[in-house]
Amino acid sequence: MDSAHLFNGTGEHAVAATRIAEWQWHALEDDQVVGRGEVSHRPDGRLFLSIDAWHEAVFDRLADTMLADLPRPLYTVVDEADLDLMVQWERAGFAPRRREWEYVVPTDPRITGLGSAPPPPGVTTLAVGEY
Repeated sequence: MDSAHLFNGTGEHAVAATRIAEWQWHALEDDQVVGRGEVSHRPDGRLFLSIDAWHEAVFDRLADTMLADLPRPLYTVVDEADLDLMVQWERAGFAPRRREWEYVVPTDPRITGLGSAPPPPGVTTLAVGEY
């Protein structure tokens, strides 16, 4: 495990960011998990970062630790209405690049009524977890 520490004003350890697995990190404060970071692999090979933390300092510590450990290029996804999260990622060095729309499309033939109809040319349907 690799750790990076954030110190508070008294010199005591406030938050430690630790890599717990190849693509997962935890931020610990007094042995309690106060934030999580992970990397997701897209089918096209891109690496996407995700951080779940309630406090900016914890987010920053996780982002700094993850960025130091990972190869470039790296990506993340932020809802354009979530300005706080956008600012946090910008503080970590990320910049808006493009907009993507995400859709949830039912593929169960019992729901869609499509039976065994093949998808259109150039369209591939993947189940959750398939690459």
